[in-house]
Amino acid sequence: VAQTFYAAGIADEVLLARRSSVDVARVTLDNARTRKDAGTVTKVDVDRAELALVRAEQQEREAITARDQTYRALATLIQADSPFHVSIPPVGAAYRVDNQSLDMALHLRPEFRAYEETARSADEQRRAYFWRWAPALSGFGLARRFNYLNFAGHDYAWAVGLQLDWVIYDGGTRDAQRHLAAAQAEEALARTEVLRDSISDDLVNGSRSLETKQKAVETAERSVALAHETLDLVRTQYEAGSVTQVDLLQAQDSLVSVQESLAQAHYDVAIADLTLRRAVGTFPGK
Repeated sequence: VAQTFYAAGIADEVLLARRSSVDVARVTLDNARTRKDAGTVTKVDVDRAELALVRAEQQEREAITARDQTYRALATLIQADSPFHVSIPPVGAAYRVDNQSLDMALHLRPEFRAYEETARSADEQRRAYFWRWAPALSGFGLARRFNYLNFAGHDYAWAVGLQLDWVIYDGGTRDAQRHLAAAQAEEALARTEVLRDSISDDLVNGSRSLETKQKAVETAERSVALAHETLDLVRTQYEAGSVTQVDLLQAQDSLVSVQESLAQAHYDVAIADLTLRRAVGTFPGK
C-alpha cells in the first residue's frame, strides 16, 4: 500500500512534467509559425515543431493513463470509494545509525521479539520435561466420627499416609522431548542472532541508501534548473538564427528527460525512506 501510495504521488509529478513539455512544445510551434510567416524559416521547421507537440501530447495522454491506473490500484488496496488525491510528505534527514538505533529496532521489530519469546518458551519446556524425571509425592488424610462404637471401642476413625510415584522407565520419551525442546530453543536463539545481524546491516544499508537517494534528488533538481536555462538560451539563439531548430528540440527533450529523472528520484528517496523506517521498526506505525 505504501509503495503504491508513493507511486501515485510520483505519477502526479510525471503528469505535471508532461504538461509542462506540452506547453513548451506549443510555444516552440507558435514561434516557428510566426517565423515562417516572416519568411525566416521553412515549413520543415514548422513540421518538426508540430511533430514535437504531437509527441508531447501523446506522452501526456500516456501519463494520464498511468496516473489513473495507479490511483485505481491504490483505491482497491485501501478500499476507497470516493475520489482522493495523494500528497506525499517530505522526507526527513536520514537516521543516524548507532547502537541506540539498533536497540530501538530490536525492540520495535515484532519478529525479533517473537524469536526471543519462542526461545524462552522452548527453554521452559525443556525444564518441564527435565522435571518429569522427579518422583510424584502425594499425601492423604481421612477422619470420621460415628454415633456408635467401632470394633476398637471408639466412635471415630482416622487415617493419614503418603504415596510416592516414580516412573523409572518410559522408553526415552521424556529425554527425547527434553532434547527436542532444547534444540528448538537453540534454533530460536540462532535465528535471533541472524536477525540481529540482518537488522544491523539493513540499518546501515538503508541509511546510506537514503543519503545517496537524497543526493540524487539534489542532482536532479540542479539538472532541471540547468535544463531550463539551456532551453531559454537555445531559444534565444534560435530566434537570433545562430542555432538550428534541431538544437532547440533537443533542448526541449533534455528538459523533459531531466524532469522525469527528478520524479523518479523523488520516488526512489521515498521508497528508500520507507525501507529504512521498516528496518527501524517505525513503519507501519503502531
